[in-house]
Amino acid sequence: LSIENMGDIDIILENEPKIVTKNMQECLELALEYRPDLKMGLYTVKYTEYGKKLADTKEMPSVDVVGNYKKSAEVYREYYGTDPSTHAQSLDPHKKWYIGLEASIPFLGNTASYSYFRRHDPASLSTFLPDSEQRGTTWKLGILDNIKHFSEIEQAKIANVRAEQELEDARKKAIIEVKEAFYEYEKARVQLKAARAQQEYREKEFKIFKFKKSMGEVEISDLFDAVTKLMEADTLYCDAEANLNISVAALNRAIGVENYF
Repeated sequence: LSIENMGDIDIILENEPKIVTKNMQECLELALEYRPDLKMGLYTVKYTEYGKKLADTKEMPSVDVVGNYKKSAEVYREYYGTDPSTHAQSLDPHKKWYIGLEASIPFLGNTASYSYFRRHDPASLSTFLPDSEQRGTTWKLGILDNIKHFSEIEQAKIANVRAEQELEDARKKAIIEVKEAFYEYEKARVQLKAARAQQEYREKEFKIFKFKKSMGEVEISDLFDAVTKLMEADTLYCDAEANLNISVAALNRAIGVENYF
């Protein structure tokens, strides 16, 4: 292969230079949507929020109401004979009921509770008890009897804050990585344009020297220098194109989607 023909060799790359069709703001929005670490961080925050809400229910007041109502009656027998049913007398039924209220309020690991009841018992001939009604009220303060639940609530709050902070750190990291990758792509794109311009210039220069050599105006060494510079320009263009594709791959990785561009 003569020197005159060396400059006519075309370097054909298997892949065309990749082009990013989004601006930096759009790339940032894609990263916030698709990055796996941000998705996992968001799910973790939601999980800890549910855990915090569940733990908060342990600090809510509780109220329980219980009660019962029934009627009771006794049978009075004046004579115990062979046929007691003929001598039995059913008394009118009497109402018997009970109602109770229990309330508790946990606070700072302690528990304040209140209970109230009211009860009505009818008179009974068999026990010689008269009609009666009872009621009562009880106040109670438990010191540190709910410390376990208080600790669980605080742990849930800490877990939620930690998850939110980790998500924010991941978001900031994603923004930095996307910006760095996008700037590297812009730099590689400019380098590719410069390398292409230099390549075109060296191609024209080689053709001029080739023509002058055929006219005997330049030496073979001058043509050799032109070929060398053209090959260097071709190599520089290949490197620039490779750097551009690498920067696009880095941008895809920063976004979180393989081969998005």
